Amino acid sequence: MTDVLDQLAKLATHGDPGAATTLAETLVDATDPATQAKLADALYTLGKRDPEALSVFLAAHAHTLPRSTIAAAGRALPEAG
Repeated sequence: MTDVLDQLAKLATHGDPGAATTLAETLVDATDPATQAKLADALYTLGKRDPEALSVFLAAHAHTLPRSTIAAAGRALPEAG
């Protein structure tokens, strides 16, 4: 799991946003709070680079991601309005 999280962090920072969200999808159902926290951090980083990719990912997985992950990652999105 650590390897996947490390790879996700690298993709979120410097890689292809599509590859990052594809890899993030493998972690959506993770139940470990530490894994979800690292997923949220990676998604936040991705959202700073590509807000649209983050928005689409969060919308697609809103029914399965923990609220804390959505809230933490969603801070990267510009405020609406």
